[in-house]
Amino acid sequence: MSRRARRNHTPAFKARVALAAVKGDRTLAHLAEQFDVHPDQITAWKGQLEGSSPSSSSPSGSGQPGKADAQHKASIRDDAFGLACCLKRKTSLIRRIDILWVGIRLRHC
Repeated sequence: MSRRARRNHTPAFKARVALAAVKGDRTLAHLAEQFDVHPDQITAWKGQLEGSSPSSSSPSGSGQPGKADAQHKASIRDDAFGLACCLKRKTSLIRRIDILWVGIRLRHC
């Protein structure tokens, strides 16, 4: 059994396959058979096409993250900061309780 030589697909071919997958009028199995590629490859190209769509970047098309991306990053940063503050408060509380506990134990011994 011989192995198939590695194929390099052109960007135009990848785009044509991804667009056919985005249309959704045929199954991945049917598209894979028609274009002679693996269904996972079609899914990957479809994801690349959807990931590079103009709606996910700024209107100028300069590749800068859009306003939604900036808000999402700010939200994640705020959540991380809030979690860090919460952990700091809990650690401080545990230290105070530990100090009080040691003081109580010393008085009663």
